[in-house]
Amino acid sequence: NTLNVGLQHTYSYTRGNGDIDFNIKTSALGSDYNFTFITLNAVNKNKLHKLDINTRLFAQYGMGSSVPFESALYLAGANGEQMMENKFTRSAGFFPTEWMGYGNVTNHFNMGGGLGIRGYSGYVLPVTDTAGYLRFAYRGRTGLAYNMEIEFDDYIKLKPRWFRNWLHIDTYLFGDAGFINWNNANESW
Repeated sequence: NTLNVGLQHTYSYTRGNGDIDFNIKTSALGSDYNFTFITLNAVNKNKLHKLDINTRLFAQYGMGSSVPFESALYLAGANGEQMMENKFTRSAGFFPTEWMGYGNVTNHFNMGGGLGIRGYSGYVLPVTDTAGYLRFAYRGRTGLAYNMEIEFDDYIKLKPRWFRNWLHIDTYLFGDAGFINWNNANESW
């Protein structure tokens, strides 16, 4: 059981537009878990000549002693709750099962969400803690990320007649930077 409260503000300016989402999510009475997330997600879409420049700033502060895996903040993309809200990722068979898991190498699937550090899709990100134990840092409670995409579709005129009405190819460069706190609630940062 969770209680979710949010505010959204959309705006536009001369060469673009943006959207700011502020959300608070907390475990509710009767829940087996104990957590609260305060999240800020700011997305801007800008046009500079023929380039589309999209940026995202994401910050989440998480509190509590018990966070379910499906609600946690993920380093590379969406968590389990976000994937269940999408008709393609909640249905078995649309994507190969081996694309959806986590392991010692990256995989082929990334659904937007979480910190959005795309280079780590499906990777457990093993780290050694101060006591020498192996831990996995692909999910946590608190994190900060900045993501940027520069789309240059308008410079590439790849539109063959036989599939231009049903296929669109996006070409872009991207960069992602961020950090995640993977410590347990009783551990210091």
